[in-house]
Amino acid sequence: MRRVFLAAAVLAAAADPPVAAQETTGELVAVVSSQDGQPLPGAALELEDPERALSLAATAGDDGRCVFPALPVGSYRLSASLEGFSTVTTAVKVALGATSTVRLELPLGPVSETVRLRAMARGGSGPPMLAERESGP
Repeated sequence: MRRVFLAAAVLAAAADPPVAAQETTGELVAVVSSQDGQPLPGAALELEDPERALSLAATAGDDGRCVFPALPVGSYRLSASLEGFSTVTTAVKVALGATSTVRLELPLGPVSETVRLRAMARGGSGPPMLAERESGP
């Protein structure tokens, strides 16, 4: 009888690891693309959890993907930006022991252009007159 009890205790301990060894994190995969589905390598990603004062920065790879491993379970704010595109921010949740995948489509940003005009005029007997004008943002 003693052997059966000892064997049962060993099996129970192996089946239920101590609380300290249990998983407490999840993983987040961000996929950044343009509105036409093309990956955006080099996109800057920022993951924030204001409650924990946690802020992580990363850069999307050649396939537009970025992995944030071993994150504490909870709610986060994820932002993606890239020059020439508008910044996108979304709320995400990281679940216990799970991998959450978030797809961020960045729309094209506003187009700006600077035009520089330079003109020279000669008049009468004086020196040439030079006028410059610049327009744009």
